[in-house]
Amino acid sequence: MDSKLLDSTIATIRRRMVDLEERCGLAPDSEYERMLKEVEAALATLRDAGDALRAQNAAILASQTTIAEERRHYYELFEHAPDGYVVTDAAGVIRAANQAAADMFGVAREALPGTPLAAYIAASHRQAFATLARHLGRGGRVSGWEAPLEQAGGSNAFFASVTAVAVHAVTGEPTDIRWMLHDTTKRHRAEAAVQRYVKRLEVLGQMDRAMLSASSLRDTCEIALGHLQRLITCPRASVVLIDAATGAMRIVAVVIEGTTAVPEGATQRIDPADVVPSRGQWRVVEDTFAMAEPSPWVRTMREEGVRTIINVPLNAQEELLGTLNLGLESLDQLGDEDREVVQEVANRLAVAVQQSRLIQQARQHTRELERRVEERTAELQASEERLRLVLDQLPALVWTTDRDLNITSASGSGLRLARLSRDRLVGRNLRDYQRLARHPVSAIAMHERVLRGEQVTYEAEFRGHVYHSHVEPFFDGRDTIVGCLGVAMDVTPLKRTEAALRETSDRLEALVDRLQALNTIELGAQELLEVDDITALVVQRLAALHIQAAVLLRQDGHLAVRSTSLEAATLARVERILGVSIVGPLSTAAAGSWLLQPETRQTTWVPDAVALMTEMMPHVAPQAVAEAARAADVRGAIVSPLVARGSNIGVLLLWGDNIAERDVPAVAGFANRLAVTIDNAVLFATIRHQGDRLRVMAARLAEVEEADRRLVVRALHDKVGQNLSALNLSLSAVREQVRSLPAEVAPLYQQRIDDALSLLRETAVRARDIMADLRPPVLDDYGLMAALRWYAEELERRFGLSVTVRGREPEPRLHSPIAIALFRIAQEALVNVALHADTAKAWVHVETAADSVRLRVEDHGAGFDPAAVAAQDERSRWGLLTIEERATAVGGHARIESQPGEGTRFTVEVPR
Repeated sequence: MDSKLLDSTIATIRRRMVDLEERCGLAPDSEYERMLKEVEAALATLRDAGDALRAQNAAILASQTTIAEERRHYYELFEHAPDGYVVTDAAGVIRAANQAAADMFGVAREALPGTPLAAYIAASHRQAFATLARHLGRGGRVSGWEAPLEQAGGSNAFFASVTAVAVHAVTGEPTDIRWMLHDTTKRHRAEAAVQRYVKRLEVLGQMDRAMLSASSLRDTCEIALGHLQRLITCPRASVVLIDAATGAMRIVAVVIEGTTAVPEGATQRIDPADVVPSRGQWRVVEDTFAMAEPSPWVRTMREEGVRTIINVPLNAQEELLGTLNLGLESLDQLGDEDREVVQEVANRLAVAVQQSRLIQQARQHTRELERRVEERTAELQASEERLRLVLDQLPALVWTTDRDLNITSASGSGLRLARLSRDRLVGRNLRDYQRLARHPVSAIAMHERVLRGEQVTYEAEFRGHVYHSHVEPFFDGRDTIVGCLGVAMDVTPLKRTEAALRETSDRLEALVDRLQALNTIELGAQELLEVDDITALVVQRLAALHIQAAVLLRQDGHLAVRSTSLEAATLARVERILGVSIVGPLSTAAAGSWLLQPETRQTTWVPDAVALMTEMMPHVAPQAVAEAARAADVRGAIVSPLVARGSNIGVLLLWGDNIAERDVPAVAGFANRLAVTIDNAVLFATIRHQGDRLRVMAARLAEVEEADRRLVVRALHDKVGQNLSALNLSLSAVREQVRSLPAEVAPLYQQRIDDALSLLRETAVRARDIMADLRPPVLDDYGLMAALRWYAEELERRFGLSVTVRGREPEPRLHSPIAIALFRIAQEALVNVALHADTAKAWVHVETAADSVRLRVEDHGAGFDPAAVAAQDERSRWGLLTIEERATAVGGHARIESQPGEGTRFTVEVPR
């Protein structure tokens, strides 16, 4: 009732009472007068109640003004938020959207109302979106659902994190669904780039191992091309090598769409002008169809649809070995990452080609020596045959003796070589020449054995020549031994050839053994991921080969010795002599001691290692350097640069008695592969460090999220809760006062106040639900088990999922971060069960040990194939990744066991 109308009514009643009193002539103290005064007092009370009601109405109007202002503020937030906000009906048809959502969908904002939100969801996720919308229509909420979205017309796909909540009317029916879309395209692209780089490292490692086991140069090139086509899109790739003998260029391997196109043994000459790039640079022919007079090789590629040709040089130790050629449909087909992959494959292929050529040269040299030995042996056999025919023409010495070892005859051209004459020999005793010969056995003793019927062969050196002597019994016509018959061949050239052959064979065997040993070391190093582990393994394995070694890596423009084979005592003595620390990160005093020349590109044998060390350490006195070299027993050394991706990253030093100049080729190839391995380890460490930082950031984000939840809950409890309680008390008081109003107006006010109280209680219930979802107070007040049981009741109320919680509260109570992590993991797992398991029951087990806590969530529902989920992209298994990341963030680990049709078990174990 209006306050003015109430005042007017009260005044009218008073006037009528006065008129009635005057007409009736009532005495002042009469009963009626007393009744009139009581009525007047009641009217005064009614007036006071009206004043209070007016004050309450003014407060309600002020509250309405505040609410309107807040609605305007939230509308501005809705309009200008960086994320997309969309309001749909329960069927998913858009009712309203902010400008950010319109920009995401690529349409005008006014065109969105009336359009189904599913039209902008990628086709692969529309079924999941429909399931999500039905879940929201039943009163649920969704947070962090990852989905691919498309702009109008199906173009410009992007990824978004979807958060949605259903809004219900007073009757409980859903009125609309509110969606928040956060663009996660950049994060997805970054994750995809990391996955591509890891795949690239894996494929390059497989290529290195396959090339090491290749049996020919052709196989090596085909392996490299096959792995290259796994990394980039390249319809045609080939390798052209320079023939070391003729200098001509020839194709040794061609791969077209993964198929080898060059038959076994086939080659094709190439004009150097078609493929040879400038020094150290790529040669690019953007349009082969624009060439006026293309070569036959270019015409062949044009027939295959190749428009762009790229020739990448294969360089090893300042030598152009050939080119890696790519045939593309256009130059835009090759991105920046693809260019890095091509250059890395070219570098590795150049090293493999150089190593293959060295091995082929060694094998060819061995075959040549074997051929020469066979030829020489054949010549000796032919000489023996001719000896029987023409003794005098044979370069041999033939003699006979009697039983007293007196020389009875001598012939052959060997007399001249031995500076002897037949006249001087015949008639002399063999013992007279014993003193002129040097041999391991006594020639006289050999002849005495022959006189007893034996045949003997021995070697003796006479006047600087080596003679191969064969002596047998000399018979007369009656089988009686009358003396000895001997033949001595000058085998000095053969001995020298055999010695040279043995030396060469030993050297080649040593080279092959050295290559195999270095390859074994390299294979072992490739299995390691830390740079210090790799360098330590290299020097340790080299030390086992009796080779002293040191690996120096670039650090801030200088070198630091990362690993050395020197013993601790020797190393301490060397550092004491030099006055600087030579192992590990450089100290301030040693920052300028070890220099690295960027132009160092060739592996070199340095006979004077003292001069090399003096040059590398200009800040140390030469006398100290010489003394340190003697202490480390450094005389001659092999210095090999470590070059990776075109940059000099360090130096490999080898010295000792078991290393020499002949090992330079083997060490060069080993150093190139070691540089690639170290560079890969550095890159992998960088990736792993980024991964660790992401995990730390994830843990920190979880902490910040929980802190924000606590702040929001505290604000809702302290401010909104108190205001709602005060408003409830005020409305209850007004309702009691309205009962005293006249019957014609009281029901109207009573109904409105009851509606306001009902809405107020519903708001309070929703506020408590929001506070419980954000940060259940039972978790802080009563611990993990109580929180899990409370959440089990909530799930049964919301989804109809019956959850059985088993276990006892850990004693003492868990630290807050661990308890929160376990609770959130259980939340995520149970939501997955409710949404995907197609079951009405689930179990939660908590097992406590002395140093760990194990949480297990299991169901007997639909189950799934973890391997199939792991093979999908990360957005399809975001919930599983969230569980794993939360467990890792508190030092634990998660395990998922599931099979289709046999349910699912999530097990998380964390330290206490």
